[in-house]
Amino acid sequence: MYYKVENGVLNQTRLNDISAEDKVLGILSAEELEESCNKLNVDKECLTIINKKTNYLRNRFEIYENCSVAIISIINKQKKNNKLAIIINKNSLLITILEDTDNYASEILLECVNNYNNDFYFEKFIVAIFNKMVASSVEIIEKYEDSILKIEDKIVNKKVKININNDIFKIRRILSEYLKYYKSLMTIVEMLIENNNEILDESKNQCLNILDTRLERIKNDIEFLIEDLVHVQDLYGASLDYEQNKTMEIFTVVTTIFLPLTLITGWYGMNFKYMPELNFKYGYLGVIGVSILIIAICIYFFKKKKLM
Repeated sequence: MYYKVENGVLNQTRLNDISAEDKVLGILSAEELEESCNKLNVDKECLTIINKKTNYLRNRFEIYENCSVAIISIINKQKKNNKLAIIINKNSLLITILEDTDNYASEILLECVNNYNNDFYFEKFIVAIFNKMVASSVEIIEKYEDSILKIEDKIVNKKVKININNDIFKIRRILSEYLKYYKSLMTIVEMLIENNNEILDESKNQCLNILDTRLERIKNDIEFLIEDLVHVQDLYGASLDYEQNKTMEIFTVVTTIFLPLTLITGWYGMNFKYMPELNFKYGYLGVIGVSILIIAICIYFFKKKKLM
């Protein structure tokens, strides 16, 4: 679809009706872009970049003398592949849908066209697309914030699974991917604000500055969650150490109680000829009594010190 921008209003048109002086918005497929590149003065290098396969959640931005081109992935709740290419010239803004597995990208663009049909300008439309792209960021952050709190609660209440470290690493890996994604979006917005090839109208950059602030806030929230995960991992490590110390404490108490008995056993296992207890009638019962008394004294001592 092609739209002429006339006095801030979008009017749908055909490619053949567009002249070199017209300000144009195009929402195109990759095939339509190739067909219209000569008419709309699109640099061939832009097409080369657009046709390159890039990893999901990997954004890039290239600046040329007469145009700028951005390859942007879109995150939605299902995290399916949705990818756009944005080409900005002096007189045209061309949005090419590269991947759209669930029609999410198409819906975003159509909604932006309907919402900004009046008082239209390129900077506002670009910001509208970005705002739609990051609309799910609050839900993403809340989702992983809840997951981290649940892990924390399990650790505190000693309901920890053996493989909880795997859960922590999984969340951290996902958050790191999101952090890279939002940082790359910030880089694109900052380069648009810098406007080195002077394609955009700098007097209308205020909306881009607001978007940059929003992305900065999202980035900071994700960094906070990653830091929180580090603290949760430390808490888990401290919990393991505490449990290990408690176990060692029990072994120490048991060992201390039975150590005197071991001494008595060794003492009376020497079998010297003139040991007076060997001929004592109540020697056996006496050793049993002394052993029980030693155990009772040790238990009383450890209970008093709250070690049992």
